[in-house]
Amino acid sequence: PAPLVVGARPFVGRGSRLAGHLVAHRVEAGAVLVGHHHRLLGEVVYDQTIYPRAEWSQSTVNRYAEALNAGDEFPPIVLEPDTNRLLDGMHRLQAHKQALRDEIRVIWQEVPEGVPAKLFAASLSAKHGDRINGDELKTIAREIAGTNPDYDLKTIAKYSGVTRQTVSKWVGDIVEHRRNVRQVTALLLTRAGWSARQIADHLGVNHSTVVRDVNDDILHHLTEELLREASTGMPPEVDVESIVEEIRQERIFASWTDEERALLK
Repeated sequence: PAPLVVGARPFVGRGSRLAGHLVAHRVEAGAVLVGHHHRLLGEVVYDQTIYPRAEWSQSTVNRYAEALNAGDEFPPIVLEPDTNRLLDGMHRLQAHKQALRDEIRVIWQEVPEGVPAKLFAASLSAKHGDRINGDELKTIAREIAGTNPDYDLKTIAKYSGVTRQTVSKWVGDIVEHRRNVRQVTALLLTRAGWSARQIADHLGVNHSTVVRDVNDDILHHLTEELLREASTGMPPEVDVESIVEEIRQERIFASWTDEERALLK
């Protein structure tokens, strides 16, 4: 099917102002979505892992269902190609169910490469209708940071519709902690005789990141919690207990006074 610019078709009916509000921001953003069809409601796949809201609003569903029964048409919901996972339009989907409709208008849009589907879905929900709120966006940002502390904060900001500084405030503590754990993991693997390339492959980061991690003096702010976290999931061939004990002894010795060290000579 030919590409369709969302909002190019007028929406009519007694409550058309409601439908028009839902599409206005998509047109301004220049979103071009491919395909425009009707699908049975049962064909739409709801994947809770990518749904960006804590919950949907029943009052919004009620308003939309009433508008549907009054003759309104709403913008199509947005699905992911191939999977039919719902990316945008939960309130419209629930309203169609409540209004006892069998089908709903749909369009498909690819999730941009490298962008988590949940973040992309949030970006669609932030543009129109019953918009996603700041707390929900913050939760998604922290979820991404917890999984990948090196994920580009500018990208999170772009799709959340906030500044990079705001995202930094949301996830700063998570990013710092996850990086510290990664640095300790790199330290343990270095002590085990692994090369920087092997460590990079194991951690899923680039070579320069490992070199930087190893060169940073993590021992100055090493804690038992960091040691425990970094030790979890180590390859079986690494004698992690011996390495951790060696580091503990080094930390104890580093805390001694010169007089106490002299007693060992």
